[in-house]
Amino acid sequence: MKKSSYTFERFDCRQSDTMVNDGKGMPVKYTGMTWSGFRPSDDACKLNYLVSANMFAAVVLGYIKEIADKIYQNIEMKDSASKLGKEIENGVETYGRYNHPEFGTIYAYETDGYDNYNLMDDANVPSLLGIPYIGTNLMTMMCTKTLENLLSKCNPYYFQGICQSIAVHTHQDYVWHIGLIVQGLTTDDINEIKKSWICFYQQMLIRTLCMRELTAITQITTQESGLRGRIRCLVSLH
Repeated sequence: MKKSSYTFERFDCRQSDTMVNDGKGMPVKYTGMTWSGFRPSDDACKLNYLVSANMFAAVVLGYIKEIADKIYQNIEMKDSASKLGKEIENGVETYGRYNHPEFGTIYAYETDGYDNYNLMDDANVPSLLGIPYIGTNLMTMMCTKTLENLLSKCNPYYFQGICQSIAVHTHQDYVWHIGLIVQGLTTDDINEIKKSWICFYQQMLIRTLCMRELTAITQITTQESGLRGRIRCLVSLH
């Protein structure tokens, strides 16, 4: 980003809604990976090489390579997608790894190429938890260790109680339903799948009841203020 003219700043907002360093983000080293200002969740990156997003990009470039070859017979597009995909994969493998004292070598969530790492995950896709869903060819023991790290107290955004999952966008000790979905989609353990979906249903039930409560309160408020009309609850239990 040193040579880029791109900046992004919001004012009078949370820190996670804007980019630091005059809108340029943190300094980064060239790694071969693609640069990201924001995560799929819409929060700003702390370190601007988002490893899981680069894994996803490499997979999609593989699709582009296949389409260019088999459908369009476009050699130039095929070679370009192949070259970029390999460059990104090499960047992930060279700069995206972190030697964890408990889990061994794992993938970091974010890095800057200068040996600084953000060890967490965001409950979205692409994400480190979603590595199996993304379909990357990096399904190795290191990926398994990465998932074990994410679903442990070593991850600052992992919460466990009746439900257990990853949550960045909730209050303390509350889980994020997208994390439950991704967790259920990326395991072969039938008990974990069942638990993820049961917890997901419970979370959606709670959200539904809260929405209906909020709708009722809002409707009463609007009527008392002299406004007419009816506010409908957009969420149904059925």
